[in-house]
Amino acid sequence: MSVTTGTSSDGSNYISPINGPFDTSVTSSRSQSSSLSDGESYDVDDWVNLLTNDIGNRAIVVSEMSLGFLFSDEDFGFAVNETFISNFRGAFLDNHCLISPENFKDDDCTCTFLNRMISTITCFLHSAAPLDLQDIRPLRYFSALRLNEPDHGSAMKRKPDVTLLRLVDDCIIEKGPLLWHDAQGFVEQTRESKVPIRMTETITSKAYLTFCSQPERDFIINLYITPEDFRVILMDHAGSVETNPISFTKGFGTIYFLRTVMGLAFLPDKCLGVDTTIIRRNVRTSSGTKFLDQYKPYESNFPKPSINLLRDKRPLQLLEPLPIAVTTTPAPVGFDQNICSISIDTTVYQVVAILFKSQILVGRLTTLYLVELLNGTRAVLKDSWITTSKLQEATFLEGLTIPFGPDLLQSTILGNTDDLRKHVFTEATINESRQSVAPWFIPLVFISLILPPYGN
Repeated sequence: MSVTTGTSSDGSNYISPINGPFDTSVTSSRSQSSSLSDGESYDVDDWVNLLTNDIGNRAIVVSEMSLGFLFSDEDFGFAVNETFISNFRGAFLDNHCLISPENFKDDDCTCTFLNRMISTITCFLHSAAPLDLQDIRPLRYFSALRLNEPDHGSAMKRKPDVTLLRLVDDCIIEKGPLLWHDAQGFVEQTRESKVPIRMTETITSKAYLTFCSQPERDFIINLYITPEDFRVILMDHAGSVETNPISFTKGFGTIYFLRTVMGLAFLPDKCLGVDTTIIRRNVRTSSGTKFLDQYKPYESNFPKPSINLLRDKRPLQLLEPLPIAVTTTPAPVGFDQNICSISIDTTVYQVVAILFKSQILVGRLTTLYLVELLNGTRAVLKDSWITTSKLQEATFLEGLTIPFGPDLLQSTILGNTDDLRKHVFTEATINESRQSVAPWFIPLVFISLILPPYGN
C-alpha cells in the first residue's frame, strides 16, 4: 500500500488518495496482520490462521462480573438486577426468569427474539416511573438480512450471522447490500453444546474486516451463543477480552444477558467502541418501518413496573446519547464521502481524504488523513495506537528545527486499551498497553511521507 506524490496537469503539487481494500473496485485478496509482511499475498486459510494467532497470543479471560464494567448500572441510570428482570417473567423470560435456548434455533429466530426483547424493555421503561424514562429509545437493532450473502466491500467474503445495525429515525434500514462500516457488532451462534473453533476464527476475521473499514472503531463487541451458555468477546487493537461461559440456566446469566443486549441496543456510540471525535457520513436510508412496529413487544401489562433508580443518578447515557458519531450531511465536492470530520477539543476539521490506513487487526493501526484547517489550508493528521512504553511521536516533533519542515499543530491522547483490562482473570501471552494519539502536521509545499511499517 502506498501514497503517491507528484505534479498535476496544471503543474501544482498533489497527494493522490488511495482506494482502500474495501473499495468495491478492488479485487486483491491481500491482507495484513501483525504477523504478515508487507508485499506478500495470502490465501484465505493462511489469512484466517494468522489473524487467529494474533488474537490467540493476545487474549485474556475475565469473569462475568466484568460485564458490569463494560455496561454498568451507572450507564443505564438504574440497577439491572433480580428486581429488574422479574418484570419480564412470562414475557420473554420463563417463570424462573430464565431464557429458553429455543429462542436461538436459527439466526432469524435469534434476531426476532433479541429485537422483541428490546421493544418489550422499551415499553417497560416508558411505563415505569419517573417520567424522564419515557424518552428512552433504542438506537440499534439486530438483523440477519444478509444471512446468505457476504457483506460488500471486501475480497475476503464473510457472511455475518447476525449483525448489529443502526436504526435510522427509529426505523429499520431499507433492504440492500450491507457494507462492513455498517456493522456495529456481531452475534455468532451454534447448535453445538460448546463453542467450535471455527466460531472464534469467524468472529476474528469479521472484527478485522470491521476495523479495516472503520477508522473510528476503537473496539467491537461480539456475542457467542450456544444452547447452554453465552459469552461476550471484545476485540481491540491490543488483542481480545473474553468472558468465561455464562450459563442460561442460572438467574445471574439472565441478568448479564439482558445487560449486554440492552447496552448494545440503547447506549451511545462511545460505549460500543466508537471514537465519537470522528464523524462518519451515514449513507443508510430508512425503510419507513418503525422498529417497534416491525418487532412487537411481548405481551405484558406491567401492572406494577418496578425499577431501582440509582440514588442521585439520572440515566444520562440513555437520555443524552449524543454525540452519535454519524451525520446525514452530504460531502462537499472534493471531500471524503465516508468520513466527515475529526475533532480535537472543540475544533472540528473536515476530512478531505484518507491518505493511508494500516490493514491490520492488532498493532499501531496507523491512519493518515488529509484535513482542511479553519483558514482553508490543509494539513495531515496521523492517528495511531502506540505502545505506552514508548515516547510519543509528538515529543520528537516538538524538538524539530528543520527549515521548511513540518510543524506540530496539536497532539492529544484519545484512549487506552488498559481501560478494558482492569479485571484480568487470565494473562495474555503477549500483553501490551496501547494508547490512541493524534499528532497534527502542517504539510510541506511538496509533500513526501515516510509511511510506518506494518505490524507492531
